[in-house]
Amino acid sequence: MRCEPLGPVANAVVTMTRPVPVIGTQANVTCQPGSELVGSAVLECNPIKFSILTTGGWSKSTPKCKPIIARTDTLSCSLPESPPNTIFLHLPNSKIPVNHAASYICRDATTIILYPLICIRQRDGTAQLEGSMDYCK
Repeated sequence: MRCEPLGPVANAVVTMTRPVPVIGTQANVTCQPGSELVGSAVLECNPIKFSILTTGGWSKSTPKCKPIIARTDTLSCSLPESPPNTIFLHLPNSKIPVNHAASYICRDATTIILYPLICIRQRDGTAQLEGSMDYCK
C-alpha cells in the first residue's frame, strides 16, 4: 500500500524516510530561511480503510511555508519639551518611531546644526530617546 506522493511545498525542502511513500514512510518538511511553517512538519503514510478497501493516506494535510513578512514596529518615542534656544524639526506632540531620529536645531543666528536624538528600543521593551540636548546653551 502506498500514499500519493506529496506535491511540492513552496519555500521548503521535503525529505522522505523511504524513496517510495509506502505505509510507515515519514515526510519531513523543513522551511527555507525567511519562511515559517504553517501546519505539521512531520507527516506519516498510514493505512486508511474504506469499507472493504484499504489504501494509504497521509496523517496530516500538506503544510505550507509562508514567507515571513517584516513586522512594523509600532513602538515610538515622544518628544520632550523644547529646551531654551532649541527648535525641534517635528510637529508638536509627534511620535518618533524606533530606530529613527528626532532632529533639532539651535536658535543661533550664525549657525544651523542638526543634532539627532535616536529612538531606541530598550531591553525591557519600552522606547526611549537617546542623545544629548545640551548643545544649545
